[in-house]
Amino acid sequence: MFCPRPSLYLALPAVLLGVSVLSTASHAADSSRTPATLSAGDRPAVLHATDISGKPISLDSYRGKVVLLDYWTTGCPMCRPEQINVLRSYKALHAKGLEVIGISLDDRVSTAALKHYVHEKGYPWRQIHDTRGWDSPLAAPYQLSSLPFLVLIGSDGKIAALNPQGASLQPAVLHALSLKEGLPKATAASSGVRVSALPAVSRIAPTP
Repeated sequence: MFCPRPSLYLALPAVLLGVSVLSTASHAADSSRTPATLSAGDRPAVLHATDISGKPISLDSYRGKVVLLDYWTTGCPMCRPEQINVLRSYKALHAKGLEVIGISLDDRVSTAALKHYVHEKGYPWRQIHDTRGWDSPLAAPYQLSSLPFLVLIGSDGKIAALNPQGASLQPAVLHALSLKEGLPKATAASSGVRVSALPAVSRIAPTP
């Protein structure tokens, strides 16, 4: 289950009325493809931002660590269960080297309100909120069409898995951590998780 990008709902009435939205959709698609969609084994998009405490944050400061990027919004009902899942993995594996960075795509929520929400829910990791929503340059490289969306980055600085949600999350993190510790690849793969086979992104198309 996931929360589709709002623009997919907005396009539905036009489709039903027989109005052509191809030119608009094509323009939006072109703008979202710079840079191209990333996949497992690629370097993640550059991340330089300011967290909700006003401090600079970048992936460079996490070099050599296993990092999970968590894209979410407060209005996405499916984000909360997945964040509970992320929190469970964080508590179990943070001491072993897992770091998490939350990236809120809320565009109608103040940073102060987001800070209160994060504190209330007990998320201990750092959060980014640039108020630009789905159009944030922090989201564009992954061509997001639904939330929640997770990007797992290995200690080598490359994407280890895209969207390893639910029961796939902790094994994927353990796999990345085992590689960080220099364990043989056969041991790291013994979890049975085919990290490279995890879906790049969940997409949804409006149903006429």
